[in-house]
Amino acid sequence: ASWFLTELHSKISRFSYWVEVVGKAKMPFPTAEMCLVVTLLVVGSVSLVTGYRIDVGASCLLTFLAPTALFFQCSGDRIQSISVGGGLLLLYVTGPGAISVGAAQFALS
Repeated sequence: ASWFLTELHSKISRFSYWVEVVGKAKMPFPTAEMCLVVTLLVVGSVSLVTGYRIDVGASCLLTFLAPTALFFQCSGDRIQSISVGGGLLLLYVTGPGAISVGAAQFALS
């Protein structure tokens, strides 16, 4: 979760820089895309830290991670992102831990 929180801090504190980077990558609507990225990171990180609705949080973070790995990272960072994505998929499938906020909710579904 700390990796995503670090990314979130970077995206918020240097928002205009990241809008420029997305624009240089010839992505349409860079400001709207960065707003979506910040939203995905907030929802996913909070979900991951608390354990509440971990399926939604893992999906949000995977939605952020996949395009980032494909379009914006070099090969070494891409491998790290793929391995983190595998961990997020595992979280999505297995659910939250026994003492998390969402443990009871996951057991009922």
